[in-house]
Amino acid sequence: MKTKISVVILTYNSAGSIEKCLKSLENQTNKNFEVLIVDDDSTDNTLGLIKRNLENYYFKIKFFRNGAHNISRGRNIGIKNAETRYVAFLDSDAYADENWVENILLNFNRDKELVLVGGREIPIYTNNFSKGNSLNDLTINKLASNFWAIKGCNFAIDKDKLDGNIFNEKFIHNEEAEFIERLNKKGKKYKFDKEIKVHHETRSTPAKFIKQIYKYGIWRVFFSFYSNKSRLVDFYPSVLIILSIILMFNNFLIGLLLIPIFSLVQSIFVIIYNKSSLNFLPYSFLGWLIKNIGWGVGIFVGLIKYPFIKENLK
Repeated sequence: MKTKISVVILTYNSAGSIEKCLKSLENQTNKNFEVLIVDDDSTDNTLGLIKRNLENYYFKIKFFRNGAHNISRGRNIGIKNAETRYVAFLDSDAYADENWVENILLNFNRDKELVLVGGREIPIYTNNFSKGNSLNDLTINKLASNFWAIKGCNFAIDKDKLDGNIFNEKFIHNEEAEFIERLNKKGKKYKFDKEIKVHHETRSTPAKFIKQIYKYGIWRVFFSFYSNKSRLVDFYPSVLIILSIILMFNNFLIGLLLIPIFSLVQSIFVIIYNKSSLNFLPYSFLGWLIKNIGWGVGIFVGLIKYPFIKENLK
């Protein structure tokens, strides 16, 4: 039977999750696919683990090298080397629902004009901090529009309808948002289907999370100005930081407590909205506190850097 879809997995030091990721593909109801591993020069045993178990997988696995520490380049390598019309992207620390492939193909078969389809990201956790963060992310995903709900860990394309459009390799983060917005401006159809589900690990420590969210803040500024598509909600953490500094000149304590109080309000909303246990309130609060500070600082850095790098993004 002819292969219907190619699943591209970008890996970098993914030894802790790649076997579970591939196991989720083994359990697919539709087994008519190939897997492309695009590795970014992992220094752990990622590739060794995959190759050691090659004979245990019923699907074909092909290996390619990225080596540039560039997600957009990795995605383009996958698109270029996929032997199928349809190409799906799954993160190495994400685990596909058993109907994932089937539901992706169902969308393309139902709508011949569809160019890209994305699905639901269900956060998973390994400790209480990541549980609190998972609740925060889950709430954001529920409230986001279809455009912002599509994540890089879970989407698929019809490459025959791209008309030469590929990922902009100048975008290190927010690459999927830039790609979708570019397709949208050219009249290409995309959609979000909540039945296309993956379970995605969240950052397990505050240090890892603040590093991630700081980078995302920078690149959200780059994307917003580059594409002329932005949301006021993306900039509120930087406004909070400014207000906090201003208030400190009049009342140091009030200024110091502004962001923590705002983060606590967000956490209470998350707990009520998701009907979750109050036991997770401290971890949700810590997640929001880190996000508000890390993202806000990232926004400032992005605003400073953008005038100097905007020509390089073209």
